[in-house]
Amino acid sequence: MGLSAGILCVVGVIGAVSGLLIGLIGVGGIVIVPSLIQFDEIEAQTAIGSAIFSYIFAGLTGTFAYVKKKSVSWPHALLLGCGAIPGAAVGPVALRYISDLAVKSVLYGFILISAIHSVVGSINDFRKRSQSRKPTSPSEDLRENVIVVASSGDVETIAKFAQTDVDVDVD
Repeated sequence: MGLSAGILCVVGVIGAVSGLLIGLIGVGGIVIVPSLIQFDEIEAQTAIGSAIFSYIFAGLTGTFAYVKKKSVSWPHALLLGCGAIPGAAVGPVALRYISDLAVKSVLYGFILISAIHSVVGSINDFRKRSQSRKPTSPSEDLRENVIVVASSGDVETIAKFAQTDVDVDVD
């Protein structure tokens, strides 16, 4: 499979961004496969295989850095490995029988569900934090409530907030 120089450059940038994300937050692979399968020249199975191969190097590099900082929970890491090894062996075999469209649909479905879960969790955490601390001024309290209410998307909460009378001294 011959790829153009432009695609190879883009793939290199995708790898660099993914490596950075793997080192920072432990998840970079979610960038590689969706990015690679956007190119007509790269099939899903090839993108997945290439991504997994790249994880070897990024994973080892990141692992050594985190081991050096004593930031690895070995019992958790071993349990994760015990589940990941058989799954990684079965995945490529199963992939031979699954269409590119099905792989893309499942992948994007997981990304969407994960994104929704993260946004909802972040909003809930923000709400808990803002309820547990005292605002330094009425305008700060109003500003935080507007952000939480607007980002919640909850129509009833937005309607109740809109009906609330608020007295704020503007500086």
